[in-house]
Amino acid sequence: ALGFVMGGFMANAAFQTAMQVAQASAEIAQLNVQATNSRKAFTMLSGGADAAQAKMIAIRRASRYTSDDMGAMDIANKAAALGMANTAGELQRAVGVAKNISSIFGGSISSQLENLSAAAANLSFVRLDTLGISASKTKTRMQELLQTTKGLTQEQAFLQAALQIAEENFGAMGAGAGVAVSGVDQLAASWKNLQIALAESKAGEDANAFLKGLAEAANKASGKFDYGGEAQANTAIAT
Repeated sequence: ALGFVMGGFMANAAFQTAMQVAQASAEIAQLNVQATNSRKAFTMLSGGADAAQAKMIAIRRASRYTSDDMGAMDIANKAAALGMANTAGELQRAVGVAKNISSIFGGSISSQLENLSAAAANLSFVRLDTLGISASKTKTRMQELLQTTKGLTQEQAFLQAALQIAEENFGAMGAGAGVAVSGVDQLAASWKNLQIALAESKAGEDANAFLKGLAEAANKASGKFDYGGEAQANTAIAT
């Protein structure tokens, strides 16, 4: 009887272990696809691998290493789409300001970039005050930029002025002196980057290939799929 119980216990333990391995493989395979597609899009939108790497470094520094690489790629793509930053330098500046705003007022870096962009698009000085950026100082700086910089639109002048005033307001915070940086957030970003690195390695590719093989085997067993990539019923469709 004891042997039967122990045998059942061992079988259950083996099953649970197999399920955990399968789940981990599935997570790695899913992240492999996500990371691969995100990196390809990010590199293309950045204008090449060198520009993409420069932007990645800029966001890591500006976020004070609290943003993982997947999040950094999303932030860079969003900043470009919003017309806020195209170069690594512009990106580091905008993300640095957004990081300081999020540290004080809450919200994510991405959401604060959207707030800054919306303020510029609508020339909303009132919105700036809610972000801790002096509306009156921004208005004065904006007029100075319009007078001294040819070809600058009001929206561009507003955004540049807002970022300049924000940098002056948050000054020391950019170097981490004024706002505490969460070690938990930094650890979470580092851990996520480790997972991304694993997913993009041979292990991630193998896990993805293994699960594809299982899917093909299941499809073949069901008899409902061909191998040209499209599902087809074995029985004729009634007309």
